[in-house]
Amino acid sequence: MTETRNGLLAFPPPLALRWDARSPLPARWVIPEGRRPRARAVDAPKPLDFTVAMRTLCDDIAERCELLWHIQMPRILISFTPCRNRSRYGLQARVTPLRFREGALIRRHGAIEYQVQRFFVDGREMLYVLTFCLPRFLEQSFEEKLITVFH
Repeated sequence: MTETRNGLLAFPPPLALRWDARSPLPARWVIPEGRRPRARAVDAPKPLDFTVAMRTLCDDIAERCELLWHIQMPRILISFTPCRNRSRYGLQARVTPLRFREGALIRRHGAIEYQVQRFFVDGREMLYVLTFCLPRFLEQSFEEKLITVFH
């Protein structure tokens, strides 16, 4: 336990999070502002599973683009976060490494040691988290979306 600025005690996050068939990755519906979820009609289009779609796209890019063959997509966790405002300008996506320099799990800065939080999916450790800012990313043109993904 550590003490926060307001004097309350806080528990640090676990150093390793694991997801598998018994405890799957969390899923969440994203509903645009001003819309309500409604019962789906039989012939209604299937909702978009954003992370599955982005994983499929990124897998295909890493497989087909010679400059990106070194990327190990099975070790990249794909996620999204809501953007703070509806402006089309600002952060579209970010990549968070889950290691310090030279693959270290712990880094000392002065007298304090920092340790990365580790993520495991089906027993495989993730090396990066690729996070897209929604709905800002989705509101880009097709070309801008591809530029963001390749960047």
